Amino acid sequence: MTSRDIILISSLGWDFPWQGHQEIATRLARAGDRVLYVENTGVRTPRSLAVYYCVADSLHLTPYARQLRRSERAVVEACDLVFAQGEELADHRARWNANVHAFPFGVNTEGFAAGARRGAPQNGAGGNGSTYDDYFNAISRPVIGYVGGLHRQSSTSGGGGAIS
Repeated sequence: MTSRDIILISSLGWDFPWQGHQEIATRLARAGDRVLYVENTGVRTPRSLAVYYCVADSLHLTPYARQLRRSERAVVEACDLVFAQGEELADHRARWNANVHAFPFGVNTEGFAAGARRGAPQNGAGGNGSTYDDYFNAISRPVIGYVGGLHRQSSTSGGGGAIS
């Protein structure tokens, strides 16, 4: 897809911390497509290509799973192109649309490298010639990492009840 008009309706503002929404819009634009990034409060213009990007299966987070499934199915069926964060999500949406593609999250290596250069001492942890491994190995323990999203809902039991 190049030289196409793409309207990406996002649940995130452009200035929100960088995530998959902004990354997809940027990569499509770099590939030669004209991308209109519409924030969730923006005004929608006539479409030339409707794209849906499924990043999670949220059915277990709501007591309204049946309604959510019907709504998502209607959106997926109406779209020209569907991306899904992983193969399993893509397989489930492929029942409703023939143009579904897995588009997993990745690392913007240019942005990551720039951030790493800003975060590490100029000469690494141990002086000239040190690597980033040296730098990270010198950090006192324990080190806790988290990859994922935080949601406003949390389960109060195994039965799917949610609280805000």
